[in-house]
Amino acid sequence: LALCAGLAVIACASAGAEMATMSLKPAIGKPEGDAVTLTFDVMMPLGDKRVLRAELVLNGHNGVEVVGLKPLAPWHNSFDVTELTRRWAAAFGRAGVLQLRGVSKVKPESIRLLVTYEGKPANVPPQVKGLKAFHRAGQTFITFQEIDDRSAGASPRWADLKAKLDKMDAEKTVRYLVFRHGKPITAKNVAQAELLARVKPMSGYNVRGRSVDELITLVRKQAVDDAALARRLARTSELKRYTPNHPAMAGVPIDRLAIQDGVPLPVKTGLYVHHASAAGKAYYAVVASVDGIANTRDFAAGNSLAKPVGEVVGAGVPVLQGAVNVTVFFDYPGKRLRYVQWAALPLANLPNQYYNWGVFVPRDYGVAGPRRLSIFFHGGNQRYLKMPWPHRQDRVIIAPHDAPFASFGIGYNDALGTLRPLKQGVVRPFFRRRVDAMLKWAIRKFDADTGRISCGGGGYWGGTAALQYGIRRPGRIAYVMAGGSPDPDPAQTPDTYVQYPWRKGRPRPTPRGSIDRVWGRPEWKLKAESGKTIWEEAGLPAFVRASKHPLPYLSLGSGSMAVTWKQQTHLMIAYKETGNAFMSQFYWGGTGHVPLPAGAFE
Repeated sequence: LALCAGLAVIACASAGAEMATMSLKPAIGKPEGDAVTLTFDVMMPLGDKRVLRAELVLNGHNGVEVVGLKPLAPWHNSFDVTELTRRWAAAFGRAGVLQLRGVSKVKPESIRLLVTYEGKPANVPPQVKGLKAFHRAGQTFITFQEIDDRSAGASPRWADLKAKLDKMDAEKTVRYLVFRHGKPITAKNVAQAELLARVKPMSGYNVRGRSVDELITLVRKQAVDDAALARRLARTSELKRYTPNHPAMAGVPIDRLAIQDGVPLPVKTGLYVHHASAAGKAYYAVVASVDGIANTRDFAAGNSLAKPVGEVVGAGVPVLQGAVNVTVFFDYPGKRLRYVQWAALPLANLPNQYYNWGVFVPRDYGVAGPRRLSIFFHGGNQRYLKMPWPHRQDRVIIAPHDAPFASFGIGYNDALGTLRPLKQGVVRPFFRRRVDAMLKWAIRKFDADTGRISCGGGGYWGGTAALQYGIRRPGRIAYVMAGGSPDPDPAQTPDTYVQYPWRKGRPRPTPRGSIDRVWGRPEWKLKAESGKTIWEEAGLPAFVRASKHPLPYLSLGSGSMAVTWKQQTHLMIAYKETGNAFMSQFYWGGTGHVPLPAGAFE
């Protein structure tokens, strides 16, 4: 996103020239099917100004096409219209017209033409203060003081924070522009700096970390003094219906992110994490922008680094957020912790992404006996801080929160969360790579025995993840436990099913639709990185037969308490034919999974 280098259509500013910005609103035509026309009157505001860059920004629109244009990497949330804007400005009296396709609902307030031009900034907003940056293991953490009070609460209730997030741009659009350069950034050279991101307000909150485990803890504590609530919880499955988006989450507090172990960011502090693509030194600056007008005039120590940051290439290391208290009546002795893992390509499809992990460390871990470690993949209610199964007490458990895009042990379509249509995406193993990186760190952190690593999960989401991740890790994963309708070959799963055909019940939708939403429909034949379609790639029976290595011991839940798929049988047949060990059970009333006996490793 450099204003001079990288894209041929971007012109360099004159030596020593200043840079200014503006935001233009379109006139929106009447939709015709899935198409709509945008008209920009650029003549009056631009005049004879020299346009350095122009972007069409469509916040909140996904999978939208602009005729003749492609989204700009790496964010893929805007279109480069620099040349078009120059032509519009040069054609006196002629308005600029663009056509959008694939639009289901137009959001006029989120469509803007952001123009950067050569000139002196005027009427600029207050400038950012308190800029700091440090580098660790491939990641540069950039913090700054935001210009308003929306981040003033240390741990706001989710309902309160969500209300602010939903109305973020209702009154004014505030963004924080993060620049990177090989020299100290000033008003005279900011046009030559690389624009890394436009950071939204309230970036210091761990919004993705809100946990159903914390909600269950709140509700159970209330039930201690509320007999009616206690009876209701005992008689219903209310707790099992909770998800991070359930209305009951309103009272759960949202903490500030920590970028140093156990130290939350101060209030009113914004955050951006950059992943270095090469070793070297870099200077950073952050400027405030309100309604498209950026303060590219005022540069000082408060918003532009005087000394460079030394950087290396790396995947980073997770940062301890703190201990979590999710116990009311009982828990295993030990510590439950929350970590955050920051990621970008190739561990995520976009820059500056973060992912939460729950970690359980038993009280006497490593004092006597083997140092075991397990990976737990959560189910549909996304309980990652406290595993909802009985589990052994002699192992560290690490549990990824698989959000915002479900990955089912593999990854997701790289067009998700962007303007690119899903049909144009590739399903990449982002999740698998993040788990690999976290597992490598955890083995080192907890001195775990690399021959005693296991993984498990329940439900269509977690059970499928356990199969798809664990079986593909021979030599690294010793044992895989998957229950509650895990799917070893999603291409074979129908859209609907009848659980008891002899009852002539109504067809129910299968969970396969949740995979379609993140991978794309099978008939689209979207590719995985291997070159196969993602549906071929996810076929575990074929993988088992093709493997040249002994595979992890498998405990497959196929009792009558969960829906079973024919491909579970195909997987067991493949295991049997290739001489790999597994266990399961088939009798009426069998449990959803078979736990590994305590002495199985010995």
